[in-house]
Amino acid sequence: MESREVIEKYLAAIETARVAFGDMSRERLLARPIAGKWSSQEVLCHLVDTDLAIALRIRAALTRDRPRLQTGPREERTTGLVVDARDATEELTLFQTIRCETARIVRAMLPNALDRQAVLVAADGAETTRTVHQFLTGITNHVEHHLAFVYEKRRALGLAAPQAL
Repeated sequence: MESREVIEKYLAAIETARVAFGDMSRERLLARPIAGKWSSQEVLCHLVDTDLAIALRIRAALTRDRPRLQTGPREERTTGLVVDARDATEELTLFQTIRCETARIVRAMLPNALDRQAVLVAADGAETTRTVHQFLTGITNHVEHHLAFVYEKRRALGLAAPQAL
């Protein structure tokens, strides 16, 4: 995929997320219509928290030569951050801000920005190397993956499918 396409798809997720969550009341965002699954609010906050972590990894990869970055369990990023106290409108704004600023930085550093690398180090010492291209593609797919669960919650709550999708 061309660098322009990777960045455009990354940015397109802003509107996709806004449409998926934007018409849900706070009550519906916090509801758990499917037993044992996260609420839509938890999904939204998880997406924002993960986006923030990935944006910081991208910045490290762009500014340092193969930085070694510690990773933690994904759930740790969201479940410990008082999801019920957070505001969905602010979360969506933050999601947009993170993505727009990250895209602006990457575009300004093309042509080799997408090839820059970071080494992710897990708690057990396992290492994985990722490029900026892989970070952008992975986080875009991450949103698509989690929104499928939000659409399932919407149906369980009797809400129509988002119109823009």
